[in-house]
Amino acid sequence: MEQFTPAISYYHGNKEKAVFMLENSGVYSELLDHLKAKEAPPIICTHGQIKLANLILLDKLTQNGTTVYYSGDFDPEGLLIAQRLLLRYGSRLKLWHYGLEDYRCSLSEVELEDSRINKLQGVLAPELAQVRDEMKKYKKAAYQEHFVERLVADMETYLR
Repeated sequence: MEQFTPAISYYHGNKEKAVFMLENSGVYSELLDHLKAKEAPPIICTHGQIKLANLILLDKLTQNGTTVYYSGDFDPEGLLIAQRLLLRYGSRLKLWHYGLEDYRCSLSEVELEDSRINKLQGVLAPELAQVRDEMKKYKKAAYQEHFVERLVADMETYLR
């Protein structure tokens, strides 16, 4: 699974255009707080479920050659959002800190109810299979708040 690639820059030379997308508004604010002294890269916050306005913006960006780096919460709904984006944008969408290691290091104590675990049946994207299977095994969610420092480190690298 592809993760953040530091060589990408929206602002410099002929390199690939990129925008970063977060699900969680608290994490978005924290990222901006860490980057306040610098020019922040383009960051989108969806506040959970993807709305039509988000899709229109992402459609325009990806049609213009921009790669979207998506990071979200590790819960059944989050995996379904990531899958929807992967299906819609294909190679123009890269998962950003959305792998098995990230899930394991950010596990919460939030026990997922069976009705939510059952939603994982709909997660079929190969890029999400390991996380899906691990989530079924542990029956726990994991949230972006637990790996903000990794996102900040990526942003610091991006801005160099």
